Amino acid sequence: MSTCKAQSNELKFQKPWVYTHQINKLNNIDFVATTPAAEDAAVMLLLACSGSERIYVSFIDSDKFPYPLKERSQLTLRLDNSEPIALPVAVIEQKQITADPRPGKDLMPILMRSNMLYASIADIEGIVHVYSFSLQPNDLALRDIDVHCLRSGS
Repeated sequence: MSTCKAQSNELKFQKPWVYTHQINKLNNIDFVATTPAAEDAAVMLLLACSGSERIYVSFIDSDKFPYPLKERSQLTLRLDNSEPIALPVAVIEQKQITADPRPGKDLMPILMRSNMLYASIADIEGIVHVYSFSLQPNDLALRDIDVHCLRSGS
């Protein structure tokens, strides 16, 4: 279990990020950071973890994505000018696209160093939708995920 003195889930800001931590039902601390898409502020990149467990990468639309998505699909990520990374994803209620958490720990260090993240997903009709996310600065916003989830679980 991670140790953290603050018990509140107060929102903190480091533009473009909003971040917080909270105590979950199992009495572990969840660390969460989110940043909006440049194309649509209702679409957010969400990074979350609980202690040294897996890091979750999700994309959430505050209402629902305006196009139909398959329940199981593939998301393509590109960080800055790097080669694309394909990740299997699950779509939850057409509101949340969540990547398989297994590559999360490998992806996070690259994400933390990158300036931009481009995420693309094809809808049921094969039309590709692309969102871009500004990632910098993130030294404060992603610090708890780095310290409590990346470094402690290594």
